[in-house]
Amino acid sequence: MMRDVTAGNPPNPDVGHNTLDYTDLKSKDSIRILRLQPTHSTRAELCASFSEARLEEIPPYEAISYTWGAEVFPETLKFPGGCLKITESLASALKAFRYTDRDRIIWADAVCINQKNDVEKGHQVAMMNEIYKRADRVLVWLGDGNESTAYSIQGYQILADELKTSTFSMKRANPQVAAWLKSDERRDSTTSMQRVIGSADEKLQEDHEAILDGSELEPRLPALSQNSGVSDMIMSHGMNLIYERPWFTRLWTVQEVALASEVILCCGKDELDWTSFATVMSLLKSVLSRNGFDMRSSQAFLQAVSVVEARALFQLLASAHSPRFRDIVETIRGQSCTNDRDRIYALLNLQSPSTRLHIEPDYSKSVPHVYIDYALKSLEQGNFENLYDAGMWYRDDNDAPIITMDANRFLPSWVPDFRKPNNRRRLPWLNHASYFQKSIYGDSTLTTVPKLNTAMTISIAGFAMDKISEGRAQSLPLQTVFTAGHKDTFTKTCEHVKACLEIFHQNSGPKYPTGETLENAFWSTITMGGITQTILDLIKGYIPTPELGPKLAGYFEKHCLDPHGEVARRPLVDLWLDNPEFSSSARELSTEAKLGARYYQAIRETMDGIVFFFTQRGLIGLAPPGTRKGDLIAIINGAAYPFVVRAVPGAHFFLLVGPCYTHGIMQGMKYEGEDIETITLI
Repeated sequence: MMRDVTAGNPPNPDVGHNTLDYTDLKSKDSIRILRLQPTHSTRAELCASFSEARLEEIPPYEAISYTWGAEVFPETLKFPGGCLKITESLASALKAFRYTDRDRIIWADAVCINQKNDVEKGHQVAMMNEIYKRADRVLVWLGDGNESTAYSIQGYQILADELKTSTFSMKRANPQVAAWLKSDERRDSTTSMQRVIGSADEKLQEDHEAILDGSELEPRLPALSQNSGVSDMIMSHGMNLIYERPWFTRLWTVQEVALASEVILCCGKDELDWTSFATVMSLLKSVLSRNGFDMRSSQAFLQAVSVVEARALFQLLASAHSPRFRDIVETIRGQSCTNDRDRIYALLNLQSPSTRLHIEPDYSKSVPHVYIDYALKSLEQGNFENLYDAGMWYRDDNDAPIITMDANRFLPSWVPDFRKPNNRRRLPWLNHASYFQKSIYGDSTLTTVPKLNTAMTISIAGFAMDKISEGRAQSLPLQTVFTAGHKDTFTKTCEHVKACLEIFHQNSGPKYPTGETLENAFWSTITMGGITQTILDLIKGYIPTPELGPKLAGYFEKHCLDPHGEVARRPLVDLWLDNPEFSSSARELSTEAKLGARYYQAIRETMDGIVFFFTQRGLIGLAPPGTRKGDLIAIINGAAYPFVVRAVPGAHFFLLVGPCYTHGIMQGMKYEGEDIETITLI
């Protein structure tokens, strides 16, 4: 049951400051709802009234998600009995959302919560998950629109519609696109995504697994994967005008859209349903990445994709699928927020009840203390995968903790720094955990609770098994849209591979420690055992055999490393192997050379900026940037990856550098015996 809490007096048009006296809510589970009055004029003053209802009894309403903007309040929202000064952002949203013929029932945090009552504010903020979850729709206000943003939204809608019909027919298709449309290639793709999208007559469904893996969507629009000019045409729609809006940078937006049953993006008077936006963004991420764009250079694009993926992860989490709270926390690393504590606190409502971490928001704690609390509780729950996201490799040297440091200022190396970007974008093996097996070594339990003001250490079952004796890293030039890239890119990549191969042969015996040939060990290592996305795509049409990997490596050596090879001696800037119809150079290549060039792509995926290392025991692997000669390879029980650790001089502690790929031990190691060692991390 709702009751009007602001009726009785007419609005005062002369008020220039807040004069509205909020009526206290009757119960802790009650909320205020804004009844936004209708108007036929876009310039009419904003008028509204409040109603109150308990969450269990609330009538249909919509919740607004928007950016507050600067704390300047030039606009006025008038009520019977007073007025509130509001931000320009909220005012523009309310003006756009009001109807012409009836009240619109809306919840907006800035006005529906009494911001001057800290007790009420605390209760209401704690209820925000239920408020957004129970809303009929969440209206995302991106800001005022114009002809360009309307055209941008049209571009998203066209692509989403084409995904339903399995064809591509933009009106402005250039001659190359038109030629592709007449080809027979697209006919094979018309049924491959029916299970994901549904038939052409059905509404586009939000398939969260497909959104998280945009490559599943690519067969629906094969033109996007080819040098047909379609990618340029998409960009000409100015689709960046939508995902570059400040709303996508806010951390709190993740909770607001993740919990919603339906989300509508609103830019001025133009609307786009979330399903269409999310599906297209996932597709574009996959296609642009596959075609060689370094998506790390587009912060706005990545932030928008992070919000898309976080909602998909939460929906899978809520439906008892595999993603965990940690996956959501990691996905949105890098989003903007004014208080770094909120990188944990803002997401607590997205936890699964079965694995909930019992963390109470406490803004009196320092930021490092909040992160330590989260990491420790995760480890105590047995979630050692949080260590994958920690380490010193992406921190400055002066951030390294030492025994005398105050935990209120510095983070231990075993605690992820959520102020830093998501490291999965730079350590490629972290995206393929399902291919590796966890090591089993006694009971994986914490044997020491960190003393936050002194040592800040944890002890875990594990041990240092080897030492790095040689290492080499190379930052490769930015990859272009072309498959093989510019000459400088290709040359530096091949030179780096040759140098790593030389280090390996100079230090190795006749056989690799696992008993396999040196060649097989080397090529398996620099492609992470053949599980890079390019390799996985490449072998789809082949019967997997033990000989397939060495064959592909042989084609790369013959046609790329050899300066007389087919790929090495062609003008690489014109090389487009995925679509030979649009590249004379690619059409002239033999099948072997094309496969060799695709193998080159796989190497680039893995090796850019990564340290290739050789150990005292003859093992080789790939390690995070910053790994040094003398660092140790450690096994931690229950982890799918070995770790690079660094001894602290004069102490029995180790700095965690980061997870690594070590060829020969990625399928898990089993250790038995009563003398279980522990490794202590600071």
